[in-house]
Amino acid sequence: PWHHQGGNLRICFTDEEAERTAATMEELDAFDYPSRWLTAAELADLEPDLAQDVVRRARVAFFPGECWIN
Repeated sequence: PWHHQGGNLRICFTDEEAERTAATMEELDAFDYPSRWLTAAELADLEPDLAQDVVRRARVAFFPGECWIN
């Protein structure tokens, strides 16, 4: 119960945030570290309680291999 899978979302509200995130994703790709941009529909399926204005206006990167520990 101390290790929790599920990935990580990085929500980008500005073009600058999205550009920095895209650069990070490119760097991680060199290490075969998975990441990808989510569509609004994928984000809504993954996080149905997220405010709809966030789902509509943000670009969201998903890092499925990330986890957290207690």
